[in-house]
Amino acid sequence: MQLSQNPTKQEGATFGEITDSIENKVTVQSSSEHRNIPIIAPFGLTYSPPIGENTVLLHSGEKFISTGVFMKNKKLKPGELMLYSQSGANILLNNHGEIILTSSGGAKIILDKSGKIFLNNCVL
Repeated sequence: MQLSQNPTKQEGATFGEITDSIENKVTVQSSSEHRNIPIIAPFGLTYSPPIGENTVLLHSGEKFISTGVFMKNKKLKPGELMLYSQSGANILLNNHGEIILTSSGGAKIILDKSGKIFLNNCVL
Protein backbone atom coordinates (compact mmCIF):
# COMPACT_ATOMS: atom_id res chain seq x y z
CA MET A 1 0.00 0.00 0.00
CA GLN A 2 1.29 3.44 -0.91
CA LEU A 3 1.01 6.33 1.55
CA SER A 4 0.21 9.64 -0.09
CA GLN A 5 -0.20 12.86 1.90
CA ASN A 6 0.78 15.37 -0.78
CA PRO A 7 0.90 13.65 -4.14
CA THR A 8 2.42 15.67 -6.95
CA LYS A 9 1.58 16.15 -10.60
CA GLN A 10 -1.75 14.32 -10.49
CA GLU A 11 -5.04 15.68 -11.71
CA GLY A 12 -8.55 14.27 -11.86
CA ALA A 13 -10.79 12.33 -9.49
CA THR A 14 -10.30 9.27 -7.31
CA PHE A 15 -13.03 7.19 -5.68
CA GLY A 16 -12.36 5.68 -2.29
CA GLU A 17 -13.66 4.63 1.11
CA ILE A 18 -13.32 6.79 4.22
CA THR A 19 -11.25 4.93 6.82
CA ASP A 20 -10.88 7.78 9.35
CA SER A 21 -12.64 11.11 9.95
CA ILE A 22 -11.40 13.70 12.43
CA GLU A 23 -11.38 17.51 12.68
CA ASN A 24 -12.82 18.18 9.19
CA LYS A 25 -10.28 15.88 7.53
CA VAL A 26 -10.52 12.31 6.30
CA THR A 27 -8.31 9.37 5.47
CA VAL A 28 -9.39 7.66 2.27
CA GLN A 29 -8.41 4.26 0.93
CA SER A 30 -8.45 3.92 -2.84
CA SER A 31 -5.62 2.41 -4.87
CA SER A 32 -3.44 4.09 -2.23
CA GLU A 33 -4.08 5.66 1.17
CA HIS A 34 -4.63 9.43 1.32
CA ARG A 35 -4.39 11.08 4.77
CA ASN A 36 -5.41 14.46 6.19
CA ILE A 37 -7.64 15.31 3.23
CA PRO A 38 -9.84 18.40 3.87
CA ILE A 39 -13.61 17.95 3.51
CA ILE A 40 -15.44 20.49 1.35
CA ALA A 41 -19.00 21.52 2.29
CA PRO A 42 -21.33 24.43 1.52
CA PHE A 43 -20.94 27.52 3.72
CA GLY A 44 -22.69 27.15 7.07
CA LEU A 45 -22.72 23.35 6.97
CA THR A 46 -20.20 21.20 8.78
CA TYR A 47 -20.13 17.47 9.26
CA SER A 48 -17.94 14.48 9.98
CA PRO A 49 -18.60 11.67 7.51
CA PRO A 50 -18.83 8.19 9.02
CA ILE A 51 -16.14 5.60 8.41
CA GLY A 52 -17.06 3.26 5.57
CA GLU A 53 -18.76 5.88 3.39
CA ASN A 54 -17.59 6.28 -0.19
CA THR A 55 -16.19 9.62 -1.34
CA VAL A 56 -14.68 11.32 -4.34
CA LEU A 57 -11.27 12.93 -4.01
CA LEU A 58 -10.40 15.68 -6.42
CA HIS A 59 -6.74 16.37 -6.95
CA SER A 60 -4.83 18.94 -8.87
CA GLY A 61 -1.13 19.43 -8.50
CA GLU A 62 -0.23 18.89 -4.86
CA LYS A 63 -3.68 19.32 -3.28
CA PHE A 64 -6.43 16.79 -2.56
CA ILE A 65 -9.94 17.55 -1.29
CA SER A 66 -12.87 15.31 -0.42
CA THR A 67 -16.02 16.46 -2.17
CA GLY A 68 -18.21 14.72 0.39
CA VAL A 69 -19.90 11.32 0.46
CA PHE A 70 -22.34 9.69 -1.90
CA MET A 71 -25.91 10.52 -0.91
CA LYS A 72 -28.19 7.90 0.58
CA ASN A 73 -31.58 7.38 -1.07
CA LYS A 74 -33.95 9.20 1.29
CA LYS A 75 -36.79 9.23 -1.28
CA LEU A 76 -36.81 13.01 -1.56
CA LYS A 77 -38.83 14.74 -4.25
CA PRO A 78 -37.07 17.26 -6.51
CA GLY A 79 -36.66 20.51 -4.57
CA GLU A 80 -36.67 18.94 -1.10
CA LEU A 81 -33.79 19.08 1.38
CA MET A 82 -32.91 16.81 4.30
CA LEU A 83 -30.22 17.05 6.96
CA TYR A 84 -29.68 13.77 8.77
CA SER A 85 -27.32 12.10 11.20
CA GLN A 86 -25.97 8.58 11.26
CA SER A 87 -28.41 7.77 14.11
CA GLY A 88 -31.41 8.57 11.91
CA ALA A 89 -32.42 11.95 13.34
CA ASN A 90 -33.34 14.34 10.53
CA ILE A 91 -34.77 17.67 9.46
CA LEU A 92 -36.81 17.72 6.24
CA LEU A 93 -37.79 20.84 4.31
CA ASN A 94 -40.50 19.54 1.99
CA ASN A 95 -42.29 20.91 -1.06
CA HIS A 96 -45.48 21.54 0.94
CA GLY A 97 -43.74 24.28 2.93
CA GLU A 98 -43.38 22.13 6.03
CA ILE A 99 -40.40 21.68 8.31
CA ILE A 100 -40.37 18.17 9.78
CA LEU A 101 -38.02 17.25 12.63
CA THR A 102 -37.73 13.54 13.37
CA SER A 103 -35.73 12.08 16.27
CA SER A 104 -33.82 8.82 15.94
CA GLY A 105 -36.53 7.31 18.17
CA GLY A 106 -39.26 8.34 15.73
CA ALA A 107 -40.75 11.33 17.59
CA LYS A 108 -41.85 13.93 15.06
CA ILE A 109 -42.46 17.70 15.16
CA ILE A 110 -44.05 19.35 12.12
CA LEU A 111 -44.28 23.08 11.48
CA ASP A 112 -46.72 23.54 8.59
CA LYS A 113 -46.87 26.49 6.23
CA SER A 114 -49.75 28.09 8.19
CA GLY A 115 -47.64 28.12 11.37
CA LYS A 116 -49.36 25.22 13.13
CA ILE A 117 -47.09 22.95 15.16
CA PHE A 118 -47.78 19.24 15.45
CA LEU A 119 -46.08 16.85 17.88
CA ASN A 120 -46.55 13.21 16.84
CA ASN A 121 -49.62 14.26 14.76
CA CYS A 122 -51.28 16.22 17.63
CA VAL A 123 -51.74 20.00 17.26
CA LEU A 124 -49.96 22.02 19.94
